Amino acid sequence: MLLVTQAEAGEEAYKGRISGYIVSGNSSAAKSNGFNSCVDNLDHYECARIKNTALFGAIALRATVKLRDKKIPYAEKESKLNQTPFDNLVYEGILFEFTFPQRRKLENALLTDGWILDSSSIAKKYYRKNIDAYIAIHQSYVAIVPAKKIEIDKKISNLKQQSPTEKFYNRKPNAFIDFMSK
Repeated sequence: MLLVTQAEAGEEAYKGRISGYIVSGNSSAAKSNGFNSCVDNLDHYECARIKNTALFGAIALRATVKLRDKKIPYAEKESKLNQTPFDNLVYEGILFEFTFPQRRKLENALLTDGWILDSSSIAKKYYRKNIDAYIAIHQSYVAIVPAKKIEIDKKISNLKQQSPTEKFYNRKPNAFIDFMSK
């Protein structure tokens, strides 16, 4: 976990990591991230990180990555993982599971750190300028999803141009409580 927020550290702190996690990479990156409890699921390995798993200070129950052979398309079912060199196994994104109170803590931390909320779909999505990934939250699951910076920056631009009604629905989760207490 980063000790300073990404907003405080500037964009240089990102460098392919969010809250200390490498967003996508090969098996060596997964291992260095602590994803070392793995099971074979025929077309991919699912590797979990269970101990000391936090995201922006919120404690997760667990986090997982799915390692696939980068040379075999997703649609192919007949993967031969046991014949794949370890560094050819790659993952794109990380899936976390949180309790409800810890998920709320994460949402507040993201807003404090300068992430912009889009709650226009079932999953809440958080975006940050110049970061080539977004964070999607649905129920107890939180995913860090790689994306192109140009797509993220376009989404942020669109969110900033929302109508007042749309902004009302995208406000900070505790806005009313904060308003009433001051």
